[in-house]
Amino acid sequence: MTKFWSSLEKLTDEGLKLAWFGIAISCLGQVLANAKWLSWFGIGATVIALVLRHRTEHLKHLQAMPRTLTELQTTQILNGLKDVPKQALTVGFFGQDVEAEQFAGQIKQVLEKSGFPVVRLEGFMVFKLHYGLTITAFNSDSQNPAAIGIQKVFRSVGLEIEFESNLNRMDPPISLNVHGKPPNPGNPALGQPLSHPMK
Repeated sequence: MTKFWSSLEKLTDEGLKLAWFGIAISCLGQVLANAKWLSWFGIGATVIALVLRHRTEHLKHLQAMPRTLTELQTTQILNGLKDVPKQALTVGFFGQDVEAEQFAGQIKQVLEKSGFPVVRLEGFMVFKLHYGLTITAFNSDSQNPAAIGIQKVFRSVGLEIEFESNLNRMDPPISLNVHGKPPNPGNPALGQPLSHPMK
């Protein structure tokens, strides 16, 4: 069921089929003398189908847009990070994804403006596909105040970012990674802005 609703192409097709079904039922209600209620049912089904189709087209349009930080989000992030302790970190992006690289570049600039030393911007490869943003505190530091602070500030501006701690000894001890764009625009659980900046 999840795969069905996450497929925008299938949603578009089903919306069109439902609209035609509604029109057919409405016409049938006009023909049958004792079934006028079918006309209203058909009209209702057609309206719902057309709204569904319009929403699906809107989601397709959003999915095609690259992620970007709005001016308001940038300002809020800069203000929010003022009191967060600064630590060196890396910013990574999914290596074959140009959109992820561009979004990672924006995040890197904001972090640097807020006083975080970004040691490097680098591509990475993964064995298991992830979406959205993650921040990892290495050296098994699940209470890293800088990493937790960044996560809280990003969430406060509508960007979901998953926190992880890792046993590996790394320098710098924090890595913020931009994975591929989530398949469902606006889904905070997948690291997408709650309200897309380009709406």
